[in-house]
Amino acid sequence: MEMYTAYRCIGFFWQCARASMETLTMGRYILEMSLMEYEFIKHRESKMASACLLLAMKMKKSGEWVSDVSHKCISNE
Repeated sequence: MEMYTAYRCIGFFWQCARASMETLTMGRYILEMSLMEYEFIKHRESKMASACLLLAMKMKKSGEWVSDVSHKCISNE
């Protein structure tokens, strides 16, 4: 069984969302900053990754979140 880290999950979500590399970089930065906060440790890594990418997409105004992304990319953690 393979372990999925938040960093790897954000890459999956990025590919499914077809966002720009700049948006991915911003999403990774937000993700790294959020991983330093103890209160976020209770959330699944895939949920944190998708939330950070969505926030980055909204900040960059680079498209909309497609519900299809969640169905294709979320694994059973």
